[in-house]
Amino acid sequence: MRNALFALAMVAGTTSFAQASEITLSSGGPTGNYFKMANDIVSYCAKPVSKHGSLVAVNSEGSVDNLMGMLHKKYRAGIVQEDVLYFYANTMPNQVSDNHVKVISELHQEAVHLLIPRDYKPKSQDGGFWSLFSKKREPSPVISLDMLKGQQVGSWGGSMVSAQALNHFFDLSIELVELKVDKRLDPQMPVIIVGGHPFQPVQDLINTSKYRLVSIDYEALGKDPRTSFYSDASVTYLMSGSPVSVSTIGVRALLLGANFRNPDKNVAMSKLASCVSKNMMDLSDDAETSPAWRSALDLIEAEKRTGWEYFPLAKK
Repeated sequence: MRNALFALAMVAGTTSFAQASEITLSSGGPTGNYFKMANDIVSYCAKPVSKHGSLVAVNSEGSVDNLMGMLHKKYRAGIVQEDVLYFYANTMPNQVSDNHVKVISELHQEAVHLLIPRDYKPKSQDGGFWSLFSKKREPSPVISLDMLKGQQVGSWGGSMVSAQALNHFFDLSIELVELKVDKRLDPQMPVIIVGGHPFQPVQDLINTSKYRLVSIDYEALGKDPRTSFYSDASVTYLMSGSPVSVSTIGVRALLLGANFRNPDKNVAMSKLASCVSKNMMDLSDDAETSPAWRSALDLIEAEKRTGWEYFPLAKK
């Protein structure tokens, strides 16, 4: 019996060690950009970090799950939108800081999509400007985010946190409504959706002919250092059968890693950072990788860096 118990203990210990030796890279749903990019990273970088564990891409619920999972030791690394990172750093500073997570690599740009119902009647605002949205011409007028102040705004999924971030950083006092699945094609209120582009939920709303994808005035955001992570962006969608480009604001996706106070525990993240940096051009050019790598490379070559702290590249 004692031998059997000892054998069981050895098996349990082996299982625990095997689990600990995995470097889990959390991504998103199986059909999204994040999951594809995470698998690209595994394909290119599993070998360079293999001494420290097996690099594995796992599905997740997206940016919030990835960030919280790193903080709670569920994931070792993950892809997180920069606005989500800074929102939690501002609202939960004792739990989210560069003591807890650092940047492995910058990734691609994602866009804030603002859709306004045609014939929208705003709450407690002059309807003169808003009446322009009922016109048939495309594209829509450019608006300032301030025009959303006091309005009811719909969103869902990870975009809810992005909408909360806009509300927080720009003092919009919006009433944010989480839209259930059966309400997403006709929510009858402005909608904020954040993601890579083109993004099918945005195209679906455009296709109803009830909504306009409107331009957001990036310059009107001002120069507040707290919001310097927002950038100007442009998206293109089919409207009435023709491609139409709309200016908006963008946020960066970041590859983050959990940070430990003991630097020896961060060597795997430094090696992963070095690998992604070294292979960025090939990740962009490879016919089998996500197209989002092109945006990532463009932004890196333009030297558009995040203000968050980075893992140091591994020494050769």
